[in-house]
Amino acid sequence: MNRLAIHADELEEAAHIIKSQLPHVNRIWISSMISQNIGSDASHLVQDIRHVEVSGHCRKTTWPRLGDRKDARHSWNTMCYQVHGG
Repeated sequence: MNRLAIHADELEEAAHIIKSQLPHVNRIWISSMISQNIGSDASHLVQDIRHVEVSGHCRKTTWPRLGDRKDARHSWNTMCYQVHGG
């Protein structure tokens, strides 16, 4: 199994762990997850790919604007992405 497949499995497991803890409303644990920004990269990936799937545009621009981290991230997350059914 390649590294990306292992990470994907771990992300699924992390999502299950987080969702299973939410009903317990453990403010300390939840606060720790939020302050560590757990899942932020995966969340951005989902948002960027969702934009591609809904709009049909891979990127907002061909090349990200220099110094624009959000544009760069969006470009990295969507470059060479294969749209479903495409």
